[in-house]
Amino acid sequence: MPCDPDGSPVTNPEADAMKSLPTNNQMVIYELPEAWTRQPRGGGIERGVGTFRDIQALVESDAEGANFSDLGVTARGNTYLLNLGINAVELLPPADRIFSRQWGYGTSHFLAPDFELGIPEGYTWPTANADLRRLVGAFHRHGIRFFDDVVLGFAREGPYQHISFDEFHIQFDPSHPPNDPDAWSSRPNEVRHDWGSKLFRYVRQCHTYDPTDGTVHDHAPARAFMYTYVVRWMLDFHMDGLRLDSVETVANWDFVGAFTSGARNAFRARGQAQGIAQNDADARFLSVGEELNLPLDLIRQGQVDALWNDNFRKFLRPALLGQNADGEPSFEWTVRKAIVLSALRK
Repeated sequence: MPCDPDGSPVTNPEADAMKSLPTNNQMVIYELPEAWTRQPRGGGIERGVGTFRDIQALVESDAEGANFSDLGVTARGNTYLLNLGINAVELLPPADRIFSRQWGYGTSHFLAPDFELGIPEGYTWPTANADLRRLVGAFHRHGIRFFDDVVLGFAREGPYQHISFDEFHIQFDPSHPPNDPDAWSSRPNEVRHDWGSKLFRYVRQCHTYDPTDGTVHDHAPARAFMYTYVVRWMLDFHMDGLRLDSVETVANWDFVGAFTSGARNAFRARGQAQGIAQNDADARFLSVGEELNLPLDLIRQGQVDALWNDNFRKFLRPALLGQNADGEPSFEWTVRKAIVLSALRK
């Protein structure tokens, strides 16, 4: 029975009206970290965790903050995110990590929503599953899509690095890379970077149990683990899109494509249950890869729908403010370059 540690059953996600969600070309996305700060009366800066309940208080007027209940934006009667006019929220990685939350890019336990985000101050046990389901329900009631920020390249203190390291992970000195297909990025002669964590293996196969079909055969166990992860989050938390962190660290385009296809198929099935045509469902699901070098082959091959275009932001922001971008001779050229960068596509 799905439950949180206190034994209380976790209810199934409420049936959301997919038709009420914005299409991909109508979204205004709010990227929301869960490490929050405030200035206490005594001065200085105090840092804490904005829990799932604090986030819900930014959406629903009858909800109240938990760890940050003293803020005006989390007080009853306020709907901060709705007032901004956003219609999609991307939570920085909400899967569980064992280290103190900063940006969240050190996932440890992929199948679980984060312990800290689900244990408000004063609680003796986490209610992360129930709280995240309620939060997503609140998003959908107000026509807001839920995006999951996904870390696929590596884990930090994940269970499989202690149970079966060589089958699931690879570790090496970047200055002396091994003759191993899992050591290299997609760019010629460039190795993968672990960013202080342990890289997953997505190329080398072994003969072992596959949880996706229940059989024993040759496959890459880390892939099967990640396919299980995305199905769990799609079914139990009704995600409406993916932001794939540092896809060059993943370095395996066919795996990225299979992962996003699994998520899209689960989303289509959710739409089908509501009588929504596949085209209408596809218009409300988006997979975005994050990589500052813009590896366009990911889009050309259809592995993701879009790429995080940070160079575009550098020109768009000053253009919106009527200013020149750094190094540009005029406002006209700022706008011109923003238009060129926005046109990157297949």
